[in-house]
Amino acid sequence: RRRPQPLITGLYARIAGVYLIMMLLLCGISAVVFVRNFTHYTEEVEQRLSLSLAGEVARQLEPTLRNMPDGPAAQQFAKRAKLLNPSLELYVLDSDGRILANLSAGASGQPEPLQVSQLSVEPLKALLNRSKALPIYGQNPIDSGAWKVFSVATTPLANNRSGYVYIILRGMPHDEATAKLGDSYILRTVGTTLLIVAVFTGLLGLLLFAFFIRRLRRLTHAVEKFGDGDYNERITVTSDDEIGRLASSFNQMAEMIANQVQALQQVDQDRRNLVGNLSHDFRSPLSSTRAMAERLLQRQSSIEPIEQQTLLTGIIDSADRLQAIADQFNDLTLVDSRRRTPDHEPFMLADLVQDMAIQWRTRADSKGLELKLELASNLPQVLGDIGLIDRALSNLFDNAVQHCKAGDSIQINVSPADRYRVAVTLRDTGCGIPADELPQVQQRFYRGEHSQLRRAEGSGLGLAIVSEIAELHGEALQLQSKLDVGTRVQLTLPVYVPTADGLSTGEQPL
Repeated sequence: RRRPQPLITGLYARIAGVYLIMMLLLCGISAVVFVRNFTHYTEEVEQRLSLSLAGEVARQLEPTLRNMPDGPAAQQFAKRAKLLNPSLELYVLDSDGRILANLSAGASGQPEPLQVSQLSVEPLKALLNRSKALPIYGQNPIDSGAWKVFSVATTPLANNRSGYVYIILRGMPHDEATAKLGDSYILRTVGTTLLIVAVFTGLLGLLLFAFFIRRLRRLTHAVEKFGDGDYNERITVTSDDEIGRLASSFNQMAEMIANQVQALQQVDQDRRNLVGNLSHDFRSPLSSTRAMAERLLQRQSSIEPIEQQTLLTGIIDSADRLQAIADQFNDLTLVDSRRRTPDHEPFMLADLVQDMAIQWRTRADSKGLELKLELASNLPQVLGDIGLIDRALSNLFDNAVQHCKAGDSIQINVSPADRYRVAVTLRDTGCGIPADELPQVQQRFYRGEHSQLRRAEGSGLGLAIVSEIAELHGEALQLQSKLDVGTRVQLTLPVYVPTADGLSTGEQPL
């Protein structure tokens, strides 16, 4: 017996692993996006609040900037501004972006060395003209690789030139302070929130996966049990999702396979019955034939003519019994071959029965049976395979003769069954069939358990062949019987209705 696979090594482990990895990646991406968007938001707010800052500085420094942009007065003003906001960096640019004055004092009180001497004026014009959405970033002269939010205003310079007052809002002091905020409130809040989300969604996802995998494991367990030979294994379908439809499909497949296995077992049992029946049915006439032939051979010079005739008649009877058995198997082969291509044609059922009754009467008389035939008048033609119907009627008569004794009667009627069918009904007063055996007697190779039925000769194919012939014609053989009273069998055929397209079992009533 297969052992169930642990969750940690099966499909659940792989799905859970992929889910957790994707969730952690999503949390990391969410954290990065949140921090960047938050930074973008604060920069936009700061730049929007500082739009007029550079203009105010330019207004207060206008006389100084006309004479000496980097003079003591300008430096002194920049120091006072630095005390109010240490992250500000103040520069004076000409109209082409060349730096005329660096008013950004560092920690030592001296301006930081410049890494670029000329800046791009496109961001400055964009902010002055409001031609782009905020925030707009400009170059940081003391850090050539950094772009910062800024405030800018035009200002008059010496010799009737114009330039710019350029203020970096988040300079190097701001970057140094930000670098030390690894465990700041914002980062802690983001980390804590994402951790809670990750733990909650992770546990919830694992529980949901366990629930779905449990259903798959039940399905797998059922398939494994079915594969081990438990053909009664089925799955209870509780939903209409993919897993539910898969379970429903498995149940349908299992039912079909179980039926096929049962059919194969029945075929195997039929084969065993066939071998046993053939052995029994052939042994008795062959033994009788051999015994009578040996007696003729041993006493061929002294045997009386009457005894000789008796022995020869017995040999012929045994041969007839063997021929009857062979004929039944030939009928079975014919039914199986016609199952694919039945040869339907119109014919008069009453005429066929009447012709056959002439042959049957001789056999009935030889056994002391009374044969009665009743034919309704003005019967229409029926549609069927006349060869198969001939064999079916012969089997019904043979079956009745075998189960009747001297003094019994057999009555055959041909009459309308309803508005669309004609019926052949055969009644006998023979031994009958027990009620518990009626469902089985139409199966191939079945031989009744009742003593009178067991003594009857045959291979157990007679009624089975008739039932299958009726099925080929779209009808069902009707069988009624009572033990020690008799049996009634009815075979119906559809009325033939001619049409322009050919043969039909039309809807016209009798």
